[in-house]
Amino acid sequence: GINAEYGAVNPSKTFLATGGHNVNDLALYTLPNYDPYAVGEFHQGWLFGISWVNDFVLCTGAKDGIVSMWSILDVEGFSTFEPSCGLYRKTPLEIVSHGEIDRIRDIHYSPASKKLASIGYGKEKNDAVMSLLDINNVKSSLRLIRLPQKLENMAVSGHDSSPLFAVGSLSHLMIVDDRDPTTVDITSAKLLEPAH
Repeated sequence: GINAEYGAVNPSKTFLATGGHNVNDLALYTLPNYDPYAVGEFHQGWLFGISWVNDFVLCTGAKDGIVSMWSILDVEGFSTFEPSCGLYRKTPLEIVSHGEIDRIRDIHYSPASKKLASIGYGKEKNDAVMSLLDINNVKSSLRLIRLPQKLENMAVSGHDSSPLFAVGSLSHLMIVDDRDPTTVDITSAKLLEPAH
Protein backbone atom coordinates (compact mmCIF):
# COMPACT_ATOMS: atom_id res chain seq x y z
CA GLY A 1 0.00 0.00 0.00
CA ILE A 2 1.45 3.33 -1.01
CA ASN A 3 -0.17 5.36 1.78
CA ALA A 4 0.62 3.20 4.82
CA GLU A 5 4.12 3.15 3.41
CA TYR A 6 6.10 2.96 6.61
CA GLY A 7 4.41 0.00 8.19
CA ALA A 8 4.77 -0.87 11.85
CA VAL A 9 6.44 -3.75 13.69
CA ASN A 10 4.90 -5.12 16.89
CA PRO A 11 6.90 -4.84 20.17
CA SER A 12 8.29 -8.39 20.05
CA LYS A 13 9.26 -7.93 16.37
CA THR A 14 7.28 -10.97 15.21
CA PHE A 15 4.75 -9.20 12.93
CA LEU A 16 4.86 -6.40 10.38
CA ALA A 17 1.68 -4.46 9.59
CA THR A 18 1.47 -2.33 6.46
CA GLY A 19 -0.93 -1.34 3.68
CA GLY A 20 -2.23 -4.13 1.48
CA HIS A 21 -2.47 -4.61 -2.27
CA ASN A 22 -5.82 -2.80 -2.05
CA VAL A 23 -4.91 0.60 -0.55
CA ASN A 24 -7.87 0.31 1.87
CA ASP A 25 -6.63 -2.97 3.40
CA LEU A 26 -4.28 -3.91 6.22
CA ALA A 27 -1.61 -6.52 5.41
CA LEU A 28 0.10 -8.58 8.13
CA TYR A 29 3.36 -10.50 7.68
CA THR A 30 5.24 -12.76 10.06
CA LEU A 31 8.84 -11.84 10.82
CA PRO A 32 11.69 -12.43 10.18
CA ASN A 33 10.74 -14.12 6.86
CA TYR A 34 7.97 -11.72 5.74
CA ASP A 35 5.53 -14.57 5.18
CA PRO A 36 1.98 -13.31 4.48
CA TYR A 37 -0.29 -13.94 7.49
CA ALA A 38 -3.54 -11.99 7.15
CA VAL A 39 -5.47 -9.32 5.32
CA GLY A 40 -7.66 -6.89 7.23
CA GLU A 41 -10.61 -5.72 5.17
CA PHE A 42 -12.88 -2.96 6.39
CA HIS A 43 -11.86 0.60 5.52
CA GLN A 44 -13.61 2.43 2.70
CA GLY A 45 -10.76 4.90 2.21
CA TRP A 46 -6.99 4.72 1.86
CA LEU A 47 -5.18 3.38 4.91
CA PHE A 48 -2.87 6.11 6.26
CA GLY A 49 -1.87 5.20 9.83
CA ILE A 50 -0.93 2.02 11.70
CA SER A 51 0.07 1.72 15.36
CA TRP A 52 0.52 -1.32 17.61
CA VAL A 53 -1.06 -1.30 21.08
CA ASN A 54 0.71 -4.50 22.17
CA ASP A 55 2.04 -7.67 20.51
CA PHE A 56 -1.42 -8.82 19.41
CA VAL A 57 -3.55 -5.68 18.95
CA LEU A 58 -3.06 -2.83 16.49
CA CYS A 59 -5.06 0.15 15.26
CA THR A 60 -5.46 1.64 11.81
CA GLY A 61 -6.73 5.03 10.64
CA ALA A 62 -7.88 5.79 7.12
CA LYS A 63 -9.17 8.43 4.75
CA ASP A 64 -12.72 7.27 5.60
CA GLY A 65 -12.36 8.98 9.01
CA ILE A 66 -12.51 5.71 10.94
CA VAL A 67 -10.13 4.17 13.49
CA SER A 68 -10.25 0.36 13.59
CA MET A 69 -8.79 -1.91 16.28
CA TRP A 70 -7.59 -5.34 15.11
CA SER A 71 -6.36 -8.53 16.78
CA ILE A 72 -3.78 -10.70 15.03
CA LEU A 73 -4.99 -13.71 17.02
CA ASP A 74 -7.59 -16.01 15.51
CA VAL A 75 -10.47 -14.45 17.44
CA GLU A 76 -13.86 -16.15 16.99
CA GLY A 77 -16.06 -14.13 14.64
CA PHE A 78 -13.29 -11.74 13.59
CA SER A 79 -11.17 -14.12 11.48
CA THR A 80 -11.72 -16.70 8.79
CA PHE A 81 -8.93 -18.87 7.39
CA GLU A 82 -8.91 -19.31 3.62
CA PRO A 83 -6.94 -22.41 2.63
CA SER A 84 -6.88 -21.37 -1.05
CA CYS A 85 -4.53 -18.47 -0.30
CA GLY A 86 -3.23 -19.60 3.12
CA LEU A 87 -4.28 -16.32 4.79
CA TYR A 88 -6.61 -15.19 7.52
CA ARG A 89 -9.23 -12.64 6.50
CA LYS A 90 -9.76 -10.26 9.41
CA THR A 91 -12.47 -7.82 10.45
CA PRO A 92 -11.95 -5.24 13.21
CA LEU A 93 -12.66 -5.88 16.89
CA GLU A 94 -13.67 -2.24 17.45
CA ILE A 95 -14.63 0.57 15.10
CA VAL A 96 -14.64 4.25 16.06
CA SER A 97 -16.14 6.79 13.71
CA HIS A 98 -15.16 10.26 14.84
CA GLY A 99 -18.10 11.98 13.22
CA GLU A 100 -16.26 15.31 13.02
CA ILE A 101 -13.16 13.90 11.29
CA ASP A 102 -13.46 13.49 7.56
CA ARG A 103 -9.99 12.03 6.86
CA ILE A 104 -7.43 10.53 9.21
CA ARG A 105 -3.82 11.20 8.23
CA ASP A 106 -1.87 9.36 10.95
CA ILE A 107 -2.25 7.62 14.32
CA HIS A 108 0.06 6.86 17.26
CA TYR A 109 -0.46 4.83 20.45
CA SER A 110 1.23 6.04 23.66
CA PRO A 111 1.82 3.32 26.29
CA ALA A 112 2.46 6.06 28.89
CA SER A 113 -1.02 7.55 28.65
CA LYS A 114 -2.76 4.50 27.12
CA LYS A 115 -4.16 6.88 24.51
CA LEU A 116 -4.39 6.57 20.78
CA ALA A 117 -3.85 9.91 19.03
CA SER A 118 -5.09 10.45 15.51
CA ILE A 119 -4.74 13.54 13.37
CA GLY A 120 -6.87 14.48 10.44
CA TYR A 121 -9.11 17.00 8.81
CA GLY A 122 -12.58 17.98 9.93
CA LYS A 123 -15.64 18.23 7.75
CA GLU A 124 -15.35 22.04 7.75
CA LYS A 125 -12.88 23.63 5.34
CA ASN A 126 -9.40 24.18 6.84
CA ASP A 127 -10.31 22.40 10.09
CA ALA A 128 -7.36 20.41 11.47
CA VAL A 129 -8.07 18.15 14.44
CA MET A 130 -6.41 15.66 16.76
CA SER A 131 -8.40 13.08 18.66
CA LEU A 132 -7.35 11.19 21.78
CA LEU A 133 -8.96 7.84 22.58
CA ASP A 134 -8.55 5.87 25.79
CA ILE A 135 -7.60 2.49 24.35
CA ASN A 136 -9.44 0.65 27.15
CA ASN A 137 -12.70 2.51 26.52
CA VAL A 138 -12.70 3.59 22.88
CA LYS A 139 -16.44 4.06 22.47
CA SER A 140 -16.89 6.77 25.11
CA SER A 141 -13.49 8.38 25.49
CA LEU A 142 -13.16 10.50 22.36
CA ARG A 143 -11.62 13.91 22.98
CA LEU A 144 -11.19 16.33 20.08
CA ILE A 145 -8.51 19.03 19.96
CA ARG A 146 -8.58 21.74 17.30
CA LEU A 147 -5.06 22.23 15.96
CA PRO A 148 -3.99 25.82 15.33
CA GLN A 149 -1.79 24.91 12.36
CA LYS A 150 -4.16 23.90 9.56
CA LEU A 151 -1.96 23.01 6.58
CA GLU A 152 -0.51 19.60 5.80
CA ASN A 153 -0.53 17.95 9.24
CA MET A 154 1.23 14.77 8.17
CA ALA A 155 2.41 12.79 11.18
CA VAL A 156 1.81 12.24 14.87
CA SER A 157 4.28 10.58 17.19
CA GLY A 158 5.21 10.37 20.85
CA HIS A 159 7.54 8.77 23.36
CA ASP A 160 6.65 5.53 25.15
CA SER A 161 7.15 7.05 28.61
CA SER A 162 5.73 10.56 28.06
CA PRO A 163 2.20 11.97 27.75
CA LEU A 164 3.40 14.34 25.01
CA PHE A 165 2.44 13.97 21.36
CA ALA A 166 4.19 15.69 18.46
CA VAL A 167 2.26 16.66 15.33
CA GLY A 168 4.36 17.47 12.29
CA SER A 169 3.10 19.64 9.47
CA LEU A 170 4.59 21.15 6.35
CA SER A 171 5.97 24.12 8.26
CA HIS A 172 5.45 23.55 12.00
CA LEU A 173 5.89 21.12 14.86
CA MET A 174 3.10 21.14 17.44
CA ILE A 175 3.45 19.59 20.91
CA VAL A 176 0.25 18.44 22.62
CA ASP A 177 0.27 17.43 26.30
CA ASP A 178 -2.34 14.74 27.00
CA ARG A 179 -2.70 16.05 30.58
CA ASP A 180 -3.77 19.49 29.27
CA PRO A 181 -4.76 19.18 25.61
CA THR A 182 -6.12 22.72 25.50
CA THR A 183 -2.52 23.96 25.30
CA VAL A 184 -0.65 23.38 22.06
CA ASP A 185 2.94 24.60 21.69
CA ILE A 186 3.96 25.50 18.14
CA THR A 187 7.46 25.70 16.73
CA SER A 188 8.19 26.89 13.20
CA ALA A 189 10.27 24.53 11.13
CA LYS A 190 13.52 26.10 10.05
CA LEU A 191 14.64 25.34 6.54
CA LEU A 192 18.28 24.40 6.27
CA GLU A 193 20.30 26.40 3.83
CA PRO A 194 22.60 24.39 1.57
CA ALA A 195 26.28 24.58 2.50
CA HIS A 196 28.40 26.69 0.20
